[in-house]
Amino acid sequence: MIVFILLKAPHAWNGPEPSRNCEVFIGRIPHDCFEDTLVPLFRQAGELFEFRLMINFSGWNRGYAFAMYTTEAEAGNAIRIFNNYMIRPSWQLGNTACFNNILSVILNNSMCSTLAKICDHRKSFSSC
Repeated sequence: MIVFILLKAPHAWNGPEPSRNCEVFIGRIPHDCFEDTLVPLFRQAGELFEFRLMINFSGWNRGYAFAMYTTEAEAGNAIRIFNNYMIRPSWQLGNTACFNNILSVILNNSMCSTLAKICDHRKSFSSC
């Protein structure tokens, strides 16, 4: 797996590194959609500290990415703006907060939708 990473240049950032609460998981990305489309789109929600797009060796993206914003408010703004955002006709993105840098799975509405429900569901297989 190849990862495209956009980082804030060290000379352009004067504050502490943003907390993990500033990270947003982005799912349901079309496999032929890349950073030239995604980075400008997600910059609309606030200042990006880091953007990671997962890429297969074939050159297509894996359908998910992580965006770290400089503040928790900007991360919340991104979730509010871009969850179910129509990036293409009939193609909606799914966004959620990232919990302890663990890949969050975007599930349809009929399945588990909160972290507590996901943990309860996972406890049947292993400890959460």
